[in-house]
Amino acid sequence: MNTHAYFHYHFHPVGQGLFASGCLYQSNIEQPRFLWVYDCGSVSFQSEDKWKPLIDGLKQSAQGKACINLLTLSHFDKDHITGVTALLKEFTVDTLLLPYVPLWERLGEVFAMNVTLSSAEMSYLIDPVTFLRDLAASRGGIRRIVLVLPSNGEAPAPEEGRPAFPPDGPWTLEGRMRKADAADPLVADFGNAVGVELLPSGAALKVESLWEFVAYNKPRGDVTEEFKAAVNHMTEALLRGPKEERAKVLAGLKALYESTVARTNHNIISLFLYAGPIYPSWEACKLLYGEANMLPSSDYGRLSFQISATNQCSVLYSGDGYLTEDDFDHMKTSFGPKRLSLLGVFQVCHHGSRANWHKGLADKLQPHVSVFSSDPNQGGTHHPHAEVLRDFWPYRPVQVNTEGYALGGLLIFPPPSPSTTSTALAAHAAPPDTPSLEELAVEGGDTLHGDAYWMARILACLREHQGREIV
Repeated sequence: MNTHAYFHYHFHPVGQGLFASGCLYQSNIEQPRFLWVYDCGSVSFQSEDKWKPLIDGLKQSAQGKACINLLTLSHFDKDHITGVTALLKEFTVDTLLLPYVPLWERLGEVFAMNVTLSSAEMSYLIDPVTFLRDLAASRGGIRRIVLVLPSNGEAPAPEEGRPAFPPDGPWTLEGRMRKADAADPLVADFGNAVGVELLPSGAALKVESLWEFVAYNKPRGDVTEEFKAAVNHMTEALLRGPKEERAKVLAGLKALYESTVARTNHNIISLFLYAGPIYPSWEACKLLYGEANMLPSSDYGRLSFQISATNQCSVLYSGDGYLTEDDFDHMKTSFGPKRLSLLGVFQVCHHGSRANWHKGLADKLQPHVSVFSSDPNQGGTHHPHAEVLRDFWPYRPVQVNTEGYALGGLLIFPPPSPSTTSTALAAHAAPPDTPSLEELAVEGGDTLHGDAYWMARILACLREHQGREIV
């Protein structure tokens, strides 16, 4: 086999919330070379006992790998962060990715959420950098924290050329970042942010030259200048003052917020994350997906009898982000239209809320699978909303609630010989029990431009590695 790497996307069953992960595997190496997690929270349950089987499932799929290479928290809502404590008890973190949000914006968010002023949740929301550093310290810590600065609409330049494969040494995450020092004005927004790294607009994070992560941060602040000035004046007391003083300051700022700001929806912060192959580095990238609407959640290693493959292998996580028409245009510019044209999977914004969507969004994105991580019976929100679901109906919507959903594919290098026919290659690559090409044909599906070779090859590799749970 000339298959050198595998990728795997998993949306874990957390009801009304979001817990997503992904892995990159190198052929013949049991543990993933790179493991990432995007959000880890739910309001359907909150106790650590409920999180244990989910975290254990992640450890199992990662073959015992003890380090999360990239942990991204999109924003500070509890349905996206309540499992982080349980997660950090079991894993160390190499890189933690957070949206840079000024203190006045974070406070506006938490006051809109009506968080109890004396709670641990409030401590996290006021100063997530210090809170998460302290939380992870007992387990081995977080090696580095990266704050994603607001996007100015500049897209990362496309990668050119091909790396040597496989890369020597570990698969590490690198990017065009700078370290914040005590003189940096951004440090003042956190209690202890010296040494935090800042990722500017237009910069990607890359795993060697094989895979990339592109973050998009567009805060939607609508607080008044009066509130902003009051928070800036009280920064020292909020971040470093004694507990009693901070409680008094918070109460005063909350009263000011309620009297000056008319906010009806608090989900104004959410860090989008695009993840996908650096396509020129591979001879072929193939994602497997199912052929059904509102697909049932599936266990690892269990394939629908109707499956297809596509060259569009990337995933876009949106958290609770907004994608109104103006928001979409800005996001498209920030990612670059080429990246959005390669989406295999889209995590639908805010569990499928109509407030974070606009009609025709699905046709603009055209993913092969649309994931709704939601519980329709939780909290009276009735997510996903019917009009959002209808919009994504042609794009294979998946409901992730009490069961998870997983899919994956192959990254292939080097290419097959152009002088060899597809049928001959399929017969050569596949083990004896691989279905015939006729059996692999999917009526109405993407047949890879008529080349059934790749389908046979993918299925053969899945059989060979099914214990690794890549789909």
